[in-house]
Amino acid sequence: MSRRSGDWQSSIREGDGAGDPERHWVFVDLSGPPRFWILPEPEVVQGIRDRHREYLARNDGRRVQNDASLHCKITTIDVAHGAERWERLGLA
Repeated sequence: MSRRSGDWQSSIREGDGAGDPERHWVFVDLSGPPRFWILPEPEVVQGIRDRHREYLARNDGRRVQNDASLHCKITTIDVAHGAERWERLGLA
């Protein structure tokens, strides 16, 4: 998943299920020299689920602007612990 500015955008549907522990997500920041964060899919899926649940709790169970929206932002803070963790992919 890449971005050139702002946050990464995913779908709350990615928070359905458990995720495959053999799969990883690579978050790429292309706003300057490329930077990378590597996280196991189950962790990303759980993070999306948790962030969406917290968002709804802060907003009386509704989306502020559009209840039909499916997007979920993922921030650098959300993935910070996965910075340059290439060993997760078997790369050193």
